[in-house]
Amino acid sequence: MENTVTELFPRIPTHRDRVIIDLLSYWEQLRAGRMAPMRSEIDPRQINSALGHTFILETDRVGGIRFRLAGINICDLLGMELRGMPAHALIDPMFRESFDNALATMAEDPRKIELRLSGHGIHHAHITARMVLLPMQGPDGKITRILGGIAVRSPLFDPPLRFEITEKICTRIITGPSFDSQIAQPGLAESPAAFMHQHASQLRDGVQVPRRQPLRPPRAGSGCAHLSLVENS
Repeated sequence: MENTVTELFPRIPTHRDRVIIDLLSYWEQLRAGRMAPMRSEIDPRQINSALGHTFILETDRVGGIRFRLAGINICDLLGMELRGMPAHALIDPMFRESFDNALATMAEDPRKIELRLSGHGIHHAHITARMVLLPMQGPDGKITRILGGIAVRSPLFDPPLRFEITEKICTRIITGPSFDSQIAQPGLAESPAAFMHQHASQLRDGVQVPRRQPLRPPRAGSGCAHLSLVENS
């Protein structure tokens, strides 16, 4: 492993950005020395503390990158379902080109990427956030998926909230000993499917149920940690 969690995020207070640290730790453990873990190996039960703040991006048929899954807290940032929307939907238009370029490099040159973000909340209050982007392999072994998470410092905002990028930190991934695929356990395995506009749903105790319309992010400690899922036809 190239970096420990504290080395990658030396300036992040652990008590404030636990979401980012938990997600990165899980990704590092899951990849087990490989360049990136498989998308199908992700098990929501292992990242319950960060689940509502987690998302998965996927390359679509025309080369764009869109939300495949989005936690309920992520959807609350825009006040709408993000499934199938462009990955840059949460980014201020002035910074979208830079964001898209960072995602595009994942396929040929996988990196761990951390973004420092800035936005404006209620009464123009300043909001800071951090986003982490971590590559994952698709069924064909290529880097076509990205596991991500966002930790927002303030829950007080009116959606939609879009962020400016204030800093980008890229960390090279070092591979280790070969990985025995026999020890991999399936998590969120799914067959390829085109993005479709369907009724929103969320995962609760392993069962999909109708998803509420997001209004505002829940308060910290509310225990709300759900992923919006894409139905496969």
